[in-house]
Amino acid sequence: LSLNAIVLNADATHKGAETEIEWAPNEAWRLGLGVSYVDAIVKHVAGLIDFNFKPEFGDYIPPNAPSWSGNAMIRYTLPAGTGKLALQVDGNYLTKFWFNIGDAPSVEQPAYGVANARVSYTPAGGKFEIGASVENLTDKHYGVMGFDNTGVNGLAQRYPGMPRWFKMHVNYRF
Repeated sequence: LSLNAIVLNADATHKGAETEIEWAPNEAWRLGLGVSYVDAIVKHVAGLIDFNFKPEFGDYIPPNAPSWSGNAMIRYTLPAGTGKLALQVDGNYLTKFWFNIGDAPSVEQPAYGVANARVSYTPAGGKFEIGASVENLTDKHYGVMGFDNTGVNGLAQRYPGMPRWFKMHVNYRF
């Protein structure tokens, strides 16, 4: 057995739609919402390997292709001294997907959502900004990549996404 991969083109169909909308009802509020849908199938692909090391051919959902994904953002800006203070909450959501084309349960990523919060201050003039944020507010555990080697060595690997983390930023606009 070898860990070498063979890359082949296969017939596939991909259909979907995506829409995003942003709305600023006044200077203080800004809202955003996005949603996308994809219906994708890759046909007659060697997927899971059986105990006789013969691949099972089938139709599979492509890797990293959730059927639905969405994002949302709410930002409120208010006067603060001579500048502006902005408060923002945003997040995204993905339905389940797989990290390989064989749709193996060992590399299935269940549906998940991640929310973030941000605060920033921009002094008068608008060229400088300082802020802080918390990414992955709820410390959601999710994967960003995975490999199913169970047919070769019995192992499956999944790489975790970022846990909750805090960051600070300073921006200057030229």
